[in-house]
Amino acid sequence: MKEARYLKALGEPIRLKLIEQISQGQNCICHLQNQFSVSQPTLSHHMKILVDAGVVESEKIGKNVYYTINESELANMVDYLLQFSGNNKVEFGCQPCQD
Repeated sequence: MKEARYLKALGEPIRLKLIEQISQGQNCICHLQNQFSVSQPTLSHHMKILVDAGVVESEKIGKNVYYTINESELANMVDYLLQFSGNNKVEFGCQPCQD
């Protein structure tokens, strides 16, 4: 289920911070590494998880890989989550329990 993979990718604090940074504009790994106190392989691992989940998109230009937010997937995820809102009315008991 792609929604579960998306949510799992966002479930790590460093990845949420990466998303915040990337949402401010296209970033390459070297720029992101300057913002975080983790090794380049660790940062690349987190970015791979975000790309594989569809949260961000990557584009290789020359030697550098640039990352941007995947806007359409973000919109799909928001729509998915919104389907659960408005259905949280508290009702005491349920039909199977009342029988």
